[in-house]
Amino acid sequence: MNRPAVPSSHGLATGTQNRPRMGVVRVVTVACVAAAACVAAVAGVVGEMLTTVFALHSPNFSKAIAQREYLAISFGQALQMTNILKDSPEDRERGVSWKPIGVSDTDLLVIAHQKLEDALHYIHCIPKSELGIRRFCFLAFGLAVLTLKQIALRHHGYRSIEAKLTRSQVSRFYLFTKFAVHSDWLLDIFFRVQARSLKA
Repeated sequence: MNRPAVPSSHGLATGTQNRPRMGVVRVVTVACVAAAACVAAVAGVVGEMLTTVFALHSPNFSKAIAQREYLAISFGQALQMTNILKDSPEDRERGVSWKPIGVSDTDLLVIAHQKLEDALHYIHCIPKSELGIRRFCFLAFGLAVLTLKQIALRHHGYRSIEAKLTRSQVSRFYLFTKFAVHSDWLLDIFFRVQARSLKA
C-alpha cells in the first residue's frame, strides 16, 4: 500500500518508495531531503520561526537578514542532514533509511558542508550586540559541524571514532562559544578547521 511517511523525531515528512517485505525504506531524491528538511522537519520549521522572533527583537538583525531568509532554511537543512547521518546506523537497524537512493554518505556530507556555509552566514547576520542569540545559534551550528566531522572521519577509515559527541566534547565547545561569538573571524576559523573533512 502506498502512503507517505509522516513527520517524526526520527525522520522527514516526505514520500518514500513502497515498503518491501524485507529491506529498507528510502527517500527517493536529494530534493526530497532538502524540501522535507525545510518544510516538515522540526529543525527547518524552528529555524524559520526563530528568525521571525529574532527579527522582531532586533531591528538590526531584521535589516541584515532581509532578502536572505533562505539562510535560515539552509541552517535547518544542515541540522536535519546531521541527524540523518548521525542516526543512520540505528535507522538501518529499524529497516528505515532517510538517505536518498544513489546518494552516498560522502555526497550528503558535501551537501551538508554547503548548507553549513549558509548557516555560518546566517550567524554573521546576527549583530554582535545580540550575544545571546549569536551563542544560541552558534551552539547548534558548532555541534552539527563537530558531529559531521566525526562522521566524516569514520568514513575516512577512523572507525574508533564515535559519530556521537561525548559529554566532555560538548562541554568544551560550550565554553568555547562564550568568547567565540564575539568574533566573526573566530567563527570562520572554527568552521574552516573543523569542517575540512566534509569536503573530501
